Amino acid sequence: NDDFAEAKRLKAKYDLKRINTCKLIAEMEHTPFSYFYLAHAYEIAGDYENALVAIDKAIELTELNNQYKRYRSELQQKQGH
Repeated sequence: NDDFAEAKRLKAKYDLKRINTCKLIAEMEHTPFSYFYLAHAYEIAGDYENALVAIDKAIELTELNNQYKRYRSELQQKQGH
């Protein structure tokens, strides 16, 4: 149980570092791809609400990418479960 608790603690810490790094890159680059990776970082952390906000930003920057729209649908399904 102690090992499991420590693993969860470390995962949460790593997830936060990943999110902060992706957020910084997205703010600097302001590209659809950077916001896609930010959405993915939030998804890995289980934060689907912020993942949807990030993927919406990616879609807003490039309406032509249907993969982002499909990914958004997947996030909405995961959020509902």
